[in-house]
Amino acid sequence: SVLCQKKYILLTTQRSGSTWTCTILQQLNGISCGGKKSRLGHVSELLIQYSYFKKEGKDAVTWLDYKRDLDNAFTEACQQNPAGSIGFKLMYDQIPRQFMEDSNLETYMRE
Repeated sequence: SVLCQKKYILLTTQRSGSTWTCTILQQLNGISCGGKKSRLGHVSELLIQYSYFKKEGKDAVTWLDYKRDLDNAFTEACQQNPAGSIGFKLMYDQIPRQFMEDSNLETYMRE
């Protein structure tokens, strides 16, 4: 199979078991979840910087900037853990609301 061709995002909330889920996915053949290794395992939350934005800051994010960050996260996941399917954890609060409402994120994942 070709490495890094299938992409996924694990949409989740805090305290839902998503770190455990990523750990299990990481152990499966042909699937990776997250980026570089840390002492606790793989860093699975690659857009965590968006958790620290205030609402006004997230509202000001353009789709091109957010798409670039998504692309960079998938690139990091592929470089750090190449596999047939690559992905990472994305908390709902790390998605600017406008990209859920205008379907940009959904369209991005379908492409």
